[in-house]
Amino acid sequence: MKAETLIFSGQVENGLTIIDGVRTQQQASLASAASKGLTQTQALEELRIERRIGLFLRGVSFYDARRWDITKTPKSR
Repeated sequence: MKAETLIFSGQVENGLTIIDGVRTQQQASLASAASKGLTQTQALEELRIERRIGLFLRGVSFYDARRWDITKTPKSR
């Protein structure tokens, strides 16, 4: 949540650094997300993917999807 807040507030590199810290703590052996020159949109997508993987089977993905407006259905005509 802190990484998300930082990225949304324009502090993209700080948010990505937090993602890297989580990856390091979990010994994920994934490439660094920071220092790649990602835009805010790209950083948010990186965060969204990270949360989907990190929170797999924890029962909270629906709340993320709802917060990110992924669950909205098109209006019927």
